[in-house]
Amino acid sequence: MTFNQSNIMRTQLLTMFKFVTILSLLFFMSSCDPDDRMNTEQYIYNVSLENTSQESLTIIGYKTKDHLGNTLVSPELINTIIVQANSISKIETIKVPKPLGDSAFGFTYPNFVNMVDSITLKFTNGRGYYSSLNNNNFWLENRSDLLNIKEKDVMQKNGVLIYTITQNDYENANVLPQ
Repeated sequence: MTFNQSNIMRTQLLTMFKFVTILSLLFFMSSCDPDDRMNTEQYIYNVSLENTSQESLTIIGYKTKDHLGNTLVSPELINTIIVQANSISKIETIKVPKPLGDSAFGFTYPNFVNMVDSITLKFTNGRGYYSSLNNNNFWLENRSDLLNIKEKDVMQKNGVLIYTITQNDYENANVLPQ
């Protein structure tokens, strides 16, 4: 074999190897399953807060830690919801991966999703409740907080999941630190 023939043969083998490699990669990529998280069924619900007490209340969401988990020098106010006495808040929409009736059903109240790690519920007299993802909880007795609402703590009225704060909650509220 001459030098030219040897180079031609190498070039042909290299071209065939490239073709087989590209064909194999295309086959491999087309046979991979897509990320199932993108196809997870989502359930949409309308939610609201109801205040059946005789006093207005304010719910304040704070961020107390940065993206690395370090405590901020002072909490950052993210959102505030005011619910007048004997009224219902604006109806919000949520998307959750589990339907009502599933034991894993739960949600964070929409105005606090992914931004808030602490919530204060305060009545006009300065008393109220506090909850955080850091497990510093002084929340409504035997009820989930607004960062992790459970099905047992909502009732459905006219297609809306309602989380209710009652007159009894007002009367039993904690003295909040200033």
